Amino acid sequence: MTASDALGGNGEQKRFRRAINHFVCLVILAILGIITAYFQSFSIRRPFDDEGFLISWLRPFLEGRPLYAAVHCFYGPAYFAYQWGGHFFAGSRPTNDSLRFIAIFFRLTVSILAFGWIRRTTASLAAAAVSFYLVFRAAAFLGEEPGHPQELILLLAVGALAAAASRIAEAGRIALLLAISAVMILTKANAGLILLVAVGVSYASGLRPRWKNTVWLAAVVFPVLLFWQNLSASWAQRFLLVDVCAMAAVWAAVYGPVKLARFRSAFLVPAACGFMAPAALLVMFAAVRGAPLDAMAQWTLIKPRAAMGSYWYLPLEISGWALACAVAAAPLAWITRARPKWIGVLQLAAGAAVIVLAATGRYGALMALGPLAMWLVVLPGDIRLDAFARLFIAVFGVLFILYAYPVAGAHVRLADEVLILAGVLLVSGRLAAMPRVQMLVPAVVMILLAVIGLRARAQYLALMPLDLPGATRLRLPAEEVRGLRDVTAAVRANCDFLVTIPAMPSFQYWAGLPSLTGLPYASWMAGLSDAEQESIVRQISSTTRPCIVENPQMVSFWTHNADLRDRPVMRYARSNFRELMQAQGNHLLVPAVEPAGSGKAP
Repeated sequence: MTASDALGGNGEQKRFRRAINHFVCLVILAILGIITAYFQSFSIRRPFDDEGFLISWLRPFLEGRPLYAAVHCFYGPAYFAYQWGGHFFAGSRPTNDSLRFIAIFFRLTVSILAFGWIRRTTASLAAAAVSFYLVFRAAAFLGEEPGHPQELILLLAVGALAAAASRIAEAGRIALLLAISAVMILTKANAGLILLVAVGVSYASGLRPRWKNTVWLAAVVFPVLLFWQNLSASWAQRFLLVDVCAMAAVWAAVYGPVKLARFRSAFLVPAACGFMAPAALLVMFAAVRGAPLDAMAQWTLIKPRAAMGSYWYLPLEISGWALACAVAAAPLAWITRARPKWIGVLQLAAGAAVIVLAATGRYGALMALGPLAMWLVVLPGDIRLDAFARLFIAVFGVLFILYAYPVAGAHVRLADEVLILAGVLLVSGRLAAMPRVQMLVPAVVMILLAVIGLRARAQYLALMPLDLPGATRLRLPAEEVRGLRDVTAAVRANCDFLVTIPAMPSFQYWAGLPSLTGLPYASWMAGLSDAEQESIVRQISSTTRPCIVENPQMVSFWTHNADLRDRPVMRYARSNFRELMQAQGNHLLVPAVEPAGSGKAP
């Protein structure tokens, strides 16, 4: 055996041991993640009952009712496909418990994907462990609001980052990116459009300067068109300013001659196949399940734009300091291009700031400030990615925050996940150059996850089991449990038909009663027309022993304290029902006059 053979053998052994160490680290993190996610997910329930409303879409669909014709939903067929698959393999109907198990699966899968991608890209176990921890922690919203398509959107977003950074042939990379875009469009159209624009802008940046700058100008204007409906609102103006300035900063960083992959005519067939194949499969899935194509287009593309943002929005709070940083971002990017010595320092500072904001849970501040650092990902430095991958990550990071418009609730943490991974990339070069931290940082992350898991378990065990149908594993504070049980028991004793204002369908499933069907959104008492509400009033009037569960606080939440007293349903409830009891803000209303033959005294 020669000396070179011995060295080669030693090198192989070192790589094998390193791979085993990384795999063992991932397994430990995954086990800790499963335990933590279970106890966290089954210890919380949001009062606005989105999960119940999503169950009211999924159950009729899985029972065979035609999608978009009888099941009115803004989400695309990809959402129903993965929910169908999850419940098919679990052998369960959609319940409060089953939605949480699916959410736990996605939370863990996304965290593992982030770990694997960062480890492969940076060769740093420390950076991979930090990515797992930060992504896993931010993704807690999946268990807090289970059943939303943001589960799949998050997985696809991280998958798009990994696809852009992959080392496959260029034709394969664009086919993969467009396949992910197609699935995302057929999950939620706005998210897929954002990804599609990011792919287009990134590839167009390899064109001649005139065309390249034209595309970039259009990309800067794109958010303005998206915000047009609410452009007069100050919160929308602040949000828009941050995104436009962040995009302008990336444009400044990539302005001029930059060696980028060009979209060539040879890519047309792979690109078309990549997009059309998953799109055709998902449309076929919907059609087989009875979805009319015109209704699918109406509900997934046209009606969401008309409904959302006009009466329902949740603004993102953006400070004046963040606006000042936004205005300074593009000039700083332009100046830094000519000063290579600044790049490494600024990348390290920006990446560290992103990590600190994520680690301390300041997700709103991260979404306001993180996009302003994305231009640093584009510049050559310690990031071990080609120019296209760096540009795509920067553009997608800036544009993806638009997913939180106009409802900046849990969507903030969803959008932050891309910024978090970009921030880790900014510091990954320095981490990889520090051998001593490669095992220390993962050990610290494991300890943190173990502590969080133990606290989550202690909190779970201290809570009271809800113990209602479909929610047997869920535990909540004792007062909340008693209130929900009391309302459910009263509904069972006094009602044969249940209406909830706003839509809180968990009550109907817990009580086992029929209710209104085909509602398109929870705030139906505000969004439906008078004619549609009059039809609902006639339906309620024709039933025996109808009841209404109204939560005034949630009505105000959904309508921003709008006055609904003259809307047909609210007027009917006020005139024909009386309050029987209330608990935890939920008021049970029964008919003011008992119907004849009910067997009860008036």
